[in-house]
Amino acid sequence: MTFINADDFKEYLNPKNMKPGSPDTVFVEVSVPDEYTSSILVRSQQDYDERVTIDFTVKFKHHEHQEEGKIFQREISIEHHQEDKSQHDKPHVQFHIHGANPDQKVGHLWLMLDLDDADQYEKCIEGFFPVLKDIVHICREDLDEALLNKEEIDKLGSQRQLLLEKIQKSLQTRGIEYEFPGGHKEQIFFKDIDKITSQDRTLIPLLNPIDY
Repeated sequence: MTFINADDFKEYLNPKNMKPGSPDTVFVEVSVPDEYTSSILVRSQQDYDERVTIDFTVKFKHHEHQEEGKIFQREISIEHHQEDKSQHDKPHVQFHIHGANPDQKVGHLWLMLDLDDADQYEKCIEGFFPVLKDIVHICREDLDEALLNKEEIDKLGSQRQLLLEKIQKSLQTRGIEYEFPGGHKEQIFFKDIDKITSQDRTLIPLLNPIDY
């Protein structure tokens, strides 16, 4: 699996709100005075474990007088390890769920994807952008178009379908490795998916989009 550059995906972010980045980082931010600040950071890396990773970090913070300065944060990685470098030897999605404070993780899931080749891996990364749009929309209805490029994302229907098909296959056969608050881990299959989507609606577009 070859290195994938985050810059290759910048067309899916709203160019009007894009901030200066680096060759492996793309960043978009929206701030409304006295109301909220929100951002999406897309980062690519290949580290010492030879993981090929695209990271999405979504943050939404109300200013202090709005809902007690509540912070919404989701860190999503689509990554692949070399087979001898990790117990996760398949391309997979990792989802870190943060609560009211950025250091308060309230959930963490791993979802394996059975992909045929590097081309499918890149298509699944592209397919995540429409899902990301739905996740951001749950956070605030007008925020998805401010942060993302709807016109370009609307062209990714087949990539989204591929990603969701791979996710559903994995849910049926492998299940999700889910870590609950406090560290308890459980393997969850599709029939029990409400256990986690009922706690966090932002998982619905990823795990059970028919309900979104």
